[in-house]
Amino acid sequence: MEKYGYITIKTFQAIREHKFPLFIGENLLIISNLQLNIHKINSPTLPHSHPDNQIIYYIKGSGKEIIEKREYEIFPGTLVFIPKRKKHLFIPSPGTSAEIFTLRFEIIKNTISGFQKEEKKSLSILKFFYSKKPNLWVASFKRKNEIETFINKIKEILEKKGFGYLIALKGYILLLLREYLISITERKINKKLSIKDKIFMEITNYLKDHIDRKLTSKDVANLVGLSQNYLQKIVKTYTGYSFSRYFNEIKIDYAKKLLKETTLEIKEIAGKVGIYDFNYFSRLFRKIEGVSPSKFRNSTLKD
Repeated sequence: MEKYGYITIKTFQAIREHKFPLFIGENLLIISNLQLNIHKINSPTLPHSHPDNQIIYYIKGSGKEIIEKREYEIFPGTLVFIPKRKKHLFIPSPGTSAEIFTLRFEIIKNTISGFQKEEKKSLSILKFFYSKKPNLWVASFKRKNEIETFINKIKEILEKKGFGYLIALKGYILLLLREYLISITERKINKKLSIKDKIFMEITNYLKDHIDRKLTSKDVANLVGLSQNYLQKIVKTYTGYSFSRYFNEIKIDYAKKLLKETTLEIKEIAGKVGIYDFNYFSRLFRKIEGVSPSKFRNSTLKD
């Protein structure tokens, strides 16, 4: 089915009458009128609005979401909150398509009990739910994986519709909402960072956390849902290096730290950065630092 320019892959509205209790700290929200959709977008959509709030999660693809004439840059892992009756449309990047998961909902009751613990987080979430302004944020790699795990579980439940599937579905929807809300509170304090800034930071952090692995730009691109060319372009923009050179720079930088601060054998250090060919490690180290690993270590001992 196609509407507004979306190609609907999966839709589910049988839970519209169900009520979902959602605890925010000491406060209770009751949400209802839930509608789930998975859409594919191959071309610009028509401007449209909905009578209820909507959270869009971008599984794949990139482009621009335009809400009330304001443009927002979109990448995989982006979440967009669109308040009810706000006109919006999506324009995919040239030659690409996007896949999105939409969750529409209405708050039918709000019981405020107090703010005893994690007040700041509770307040920010409550403000989010009642905001009349669009909101956009990017989930961290860890949160992205959790969100997409729950989306896949929801898709699986809807495809099978086995005995008691509505109970399981409600549970996974609440888990998904929880991940959405956690991702809101994890947003960077520095709001001046662009989405590209955040993606580059996430790439760098991921490479540092997996320094002992052999990772290609394709591996990381698949992880974040970007095209391999676009990921390489982001790395080049911020570092001036190719992806492989940048990852090698990170590896050698960590190797230098171990050479300075530990008595590990050079062969062991090479293994800790995922390089098990000692000769290759030595050549790479010399190429980047201009000296061999042993000479580098000796120079630090003299200092």
